[in-house]
Amino acid sequence: MKHIKKNSNVKVVDSGKLYTSHTTLACEMGHPDAVVNYPSIFNPISDKIVDGVLGKVLAVKNPFGFFGSYSDKVCIVITNDGFKFLIGINGLQLCGKD
Repeated sequence: MKHIKKNSNVKVVDSGKLYTSHTTLACEMGHPDAVVNYPSIFNPISDKIVDGVLGKVLAVKNPFGFFGSYSDKVCIVITNDGFKFLIGINGLQLCGKD
């Protein structure tokens, strides 16, 4: 079974797994521009990242400590048009050859 890792081509299958405001985690992963400081109904991440969006994984981290006992990995993904976002690994599916 293949696992999602850095440089994996992925498709968003559950946009409900987005993390839009965890700036400290995004910075620690090296991509502070993957989140917004003030999420709202006008949040560009919520508008752009919907199920079916394709991208490439830039970073993967187990964020234990950021979310209490939460132990699922999170990924920074960049879309084909250069938009970065932070999402739980369970919201992604491998796509293409890796």
